Order: sequence, then C-alpha cells, then structure tokens
Amino acid sequence: MEQDVFKTPVAQAQLESVLDTAADGCVVIDAEARILTFNKACEELFGYNSKEVYGQNVNILLPDSIAYHHDQYVSEYLLTGRKKIIGSSREVEARHKSGALIPVELSVGEARTSEGIQFIAVMRDLRPRKAAEAKYRNLQSEMLHAFRVHALDEMSAAVAHELNQPLTALMLYLQVAGNRLDPDIGDNSAVVALIDKASREVQRASDILSRIQAFVSKREVETKVMSLKDIVDDGLELGTMGFTAPGAIITKDFPDGLPSVKADPVQIQQIVVNLIRNALQAVRGRARKRVMQSMRLERDYVEFIVEDTGAGLTPEQAENIFKPFISDGKSGGMGIGLSISRTIAQTHGGYLKAACGEMGKGAKFTLGLPAVFKNDDEDTVTGDNIVALSDDNSVKK
Repeated sequence: MEQDVFKTPVAQAQLESVLDTAADGCVVIDAEARILTFNKACEELFGYNSKEVYGQNVNILLPDSIAYHHDQYVSEYLLTGRKKIIGSSREVEARHKSGALIPVELSVGEARTSEGIQFIAVMRDLRPRKAAEAKYRNLQSEMLHAFRVHALDEMSAAVAHELNQPLTALMLYLQVAGNRLDPDIGDNSAVVALIDKASREVQRASDILSRIQAFVSKREVETKVMSLKDIVDDGLELGTMGFTAPGAIITKDFPDGLPSVKADPVQIQQIVVNLIRNALQAVRGRARKRVMQSMRLERDYVEFIVEDTGAGLTPEQAENIFKPFISDGKSGGMGIGLSISRTIAQTHGGYLKAACGEMGKGAKFTLGLPAVFKNDDEDTVTGDNIVALSDDNSVKK
C-alpha cells in the first residue's frame, strides 16, 4: 500500500493489516477518484495487483454505464454535500480486469483527513450467492416438473381405476341386452350389429385405460446413493422459500452416523417440501408454532420425521389423508400432494405414514427409505440445528 489516510506508521500498519485480512474488497480513493488503497481481496476479485491500479481512476473497476457518470457524481457531492450512495449499500456490477462484469454489494463511506476528503468503498462478491440462487431456481423448476408428472400419473391412475368399473358394468349390460333379443320377433341383425360395435368400443376404452395404468405403474426413477440429510436440507430451503409463516420455529435433530439412502433427490425433495409446507400451514394461527424434524435408523430404513404443533389429525383423517383428492379445503390444493408423496416413497421401496402427534397434539409424518450400509469411513451427517423463520421468511440458523 503506497499511501494511507493515517499519518503515524503504527496506524498505517494497523490499517494495512485490517484491510489485507478482510474478506471483502476495500478500495480507498481521493476526491479526484484516484485509487489510494487496494486490498488483497480486491486483487482476487478484480484480477489486478495493487501496483497496477494505484493512482488510477477508480473508473477502471466500473462498467462503462457507471464509469461515464462517476466523476460527475463525486464532483456534485463535493459541491452540494448531498449523499446518494454514501452511507448505504446496494447491488451493482463491477468490471474485472478481463472485462467481465461481476455482481457486487457496494457500500461507500467517507473520511475527512489532513490530505482532504477520501472515500472508502467495500465490495462483497455476490457470485457465490447468485450461483446458489440459480441452483435453487433450477432445483425448484425440476421439482415442479416432477410434481406435474407425478400429478398426471396419479390422476391418470385414479381416473383409470374409477372408469374401469362403469365400463365393465356397461359391457355386462350390452351382453345381457344381446342375450335377451328374441330371435322370433322380426329381424334383429341390425340391433345385434350395434350391440357388437358398442361392445368393441367399450373393450377398446378398457384397453386404453389398462395401458395408462401399466405406463404409470412401470415408471422408473433415477436413483443415486447419497445422504438423506443433504436431500432434506435442500428441501427445507425450498419448502420455506417464499412461504409465509412468520414466527414459526423449525428444529432439526439429525444424529451422526446415519447410513446413506438410494434415492432420486428431486423426487424425495418433493416429499420433504410437501411435508414442511403442510406443517407450516398447520401451525398458522397457533399460539405455539413449532415444526420438529428428526432422523433415525429404524431397522433397515432411514426415517425422516416431521411433527408439528397444529390442530392434529383424527384417526380417521390419518387413515384417509393419503387418498387422492382428499383436501381440508383451507390450503387451496387439490388434495393429491400427499397421495403423490406416498407413491414416490413406495416407488423407492420405502413408506410414508401419518399419525397423531404425541399426546394427541399436532400431526406426525414419517418417511422411511431403505438404508444403504457402507464402510465406516463414509461421510456422516451433522448434529442438531435450529432454524427460525423471521417475519420476512428468511431462514436463520
């Protein structure tokens, strides 16, 4: 660092140490927008070393759309004292040495020194956050697609099952009608021909429904061996994203050393999101808003359990809740989410069960997936965590 805002060597050394260990990029410029300080985080962020930029106009770090007006902004502030970005932070784009644009969170402050007014800009690299947001958007898109496919499967299977019964009855009625035709009364050949045609059409409809059922039942899933905790953590992020449940407390109790599972992560996350959102829906308006998550090894299955402090389930509700098109009418859903979730679990060789919560309070859902036992040196899951939903629904650990 060639020059600093402090006079004494001790103060200068202290400032250099602070700036060079800071995780965020820090730039100090003078009233003429010349770079005086450029810390190590800035070197990594922009691809310049400090000697390359010392004394240069800070515009070399700005995209053309901002650089053109930057000096004018500085001059106006020095003349009028009106602050536009000083003392606040905002998201902007900065320019890398290569010319690539970088999303950063910019905060600007000022310092009055014996050498005149100077400005300190702190820049946080937003690329990791943007990449994570893109990952979750893609994951949400995949889950939405998977949900629609499963919803179509579930509805097709339900419709096929329900229509097979009246079609079978219709076939029987046509057969009875044909048998009751009196051959001694006129020429019945035209009626017999119509009955035969109707019977063939009924049989064709029945065959179509049978093919739909076969297609649905033989749908394969793409699975891989992974930690159920990782699947659940992503599902929790998705389940709480954009969902209004202020004040709800979500706890996690995941013991170490649980074996992995073989699963399609997108489909299992679909179950997790469904269970988490149902639980958050259940605790809305309750004095005690808690959603408890836990995991355990039960025989040869890794279980993920979600309990809530909502109104709870009656034994009859617990028995019927996985039937398609069973809805409480409050959430606005079609009542097929849990039905689809159970189908997914069963397709994985597992199960999804519902029960009343402890002491008859709240509801308890248990997802079980077959455990995959590996060597003792396999990665294990983490321990307890607590997550709270703030008023803006951001997730806080």
